[in-house]
Amino acid sequence: MKKLYLLGHPVSHSLSPIMQNAAIQHFGLDWHYETLDVPPENLVATLEELEADPEVIGCNVTVPHKVKVYEWLGESRCEPEAIAAHAVNTLFKNVENRFRGDSTDASGGIYAMGIEAPVGPNSDLRYEDIAILGTGGSASTFGCRLARAPIHPDTRSLIIFGRTPERGSDLANRIREAYPRSTVAIGSDELGNFAAWNLKRRSLVIQTTTVGMASGTAPGQSPVPSDSVHAGQMAFDLVYNPHDTPFLQYAAANGAKTVHGIYMLVAQGALAFKAWLDASDLEGTGDRFLISETIHVMRTALGV
Repeated sequence: MKKLYLLGHPVSHSLSPIMQNAAIQHFGLDWHYETLDVPPENLVATLEELEADPEVIGCNVTVPHKVKVYEWLGESRCEPEAIAAHAVNTLFKNVENRFRGDSTDASGGIYAMGIEAPVGPNSDLRYEDIAILGTGGSASTFGCRLARAPIHPDTRSLIIFGRTPERGSDLANRIREAYPRSTVAIGSDELGNFAAWNLKRRSLVIQTTTVGMASGTAPGQSPVPSDSVHAGQMAFDLVYNPHDTPFLQYAAANGAKTVHGIYMLVAQGALAFKAWLDASDLEGTGDRFLISETIHVMRTALGV
């Protein structure tokens, strides 16, 4: 039996095994997916051990390891999305049985928001400004994806809001350097200034921190004040446990559209599953893959 893992710390709360094993069963594969809690100090040794194991075909990567995994792999062993973001959420084996890294987070998130597809549920929305709350691997992934390919021609600015000015400024500078021809003005600010910045804007707000996560260090909290997101705006929280984070509850109460992290979890997971199918070169299996079908299987398994 081939093995797949989710690497994170903590990770026991994850719903990924439920949905990934449902997809595995749907395709009739002799694979098994499970979580593997890896403290940061053990990350490199664990990666080396998994890479050397011929039964391991791939992994997902979650907080706090996405950037460190990218650094361990190096640019030469990463796909373009991961290189741009300097973060990895998906590992798969190449023909030499060595790991390569990719990032399916941003594509999965945009799919979940339904604002890019012509017939998506929110495809008629036009956001002039995008705010990303946080400066970690997920923030980097979304920032690079949205600077490279803005959601709509109306999009004019992308601002990184961080707890420390230095980290937000560093990320904004790196995105600008990676995409010097971006039509979007890229900047940064302190998280404490977000509420004032977001007043009366047509904005999309992407919450990438772990604040509000049931198993995190700040459960039951929001990274921004309760009156920060309003009607005419969209709030998207990558946290999926709890389903309704305080950030989303406040946004909904103020009339904003909300998108729950569970839908990104499923979409990015389906894209990761496709990467493992392609890398495994199973005759005919990859040809049967449809993202809509796989997402349906995963959502059904999770009851969402």
